[in-house]
Amino acid sequence: MKSIISLIITVFFLTGSYAQTSKANQQLEALILEMETSWNSQDYSGKQFDTEAILVNRVGMYWRNKTEIVNAWNALSEIMFKHIKVKYAVKKIRFFNDKIALVVVLSTDTVVSDFHLPDGRKGGTKGETSESVHTYTIVNSSNEWKVTSLHITGIDKAAVPTPPGR
Repeated sequence: MKSIISLIITVFFLTGSYAQTSKANQQLEALILEMETSWNSQDYSGKQFDTEAILVNRVGMYWRNKTEIVNAWNALSEIMFKHIKVKYAVKKIRFFNDKIALVVVLSTDTVVSDFHLPDGRKGGTKGETSESVHTYTIVNSSNEWKVTSLHITGIDKAAVPTPPGR
């Protein structure tokens, strides 16, 4: 009888733990989808970031807080971001505890209209695609997941014929 009660208690706690992780996974995937939607609609408000978030973009620019991220994204929108649509695919979610998660995303960026950079160089041609890996550190504060760190690494297709996670 004790074994049956122990089994029932164990199953109850494991089921509850799985449900919590499953719910958190869904919340994190929804956050990434919200970021994709915001980017594609040119909403660079940074609502998904906490105030002390940091971001290193694919060319090495380092922004030290949400205000810097939002200001940079809005400035770069007119130059290039408005010409690019993204598609995010969550590749891995790893929980360090119930408040901190690492999320790895493969981003496919598609140029939707030709554009030039301010120095006159061609920035992109309609139809071109590129890929990058986005590594997010996301924290849960007051029952809300927020990005606290984002590092973006461009994938060089000549060096990596098949991107990791494919």
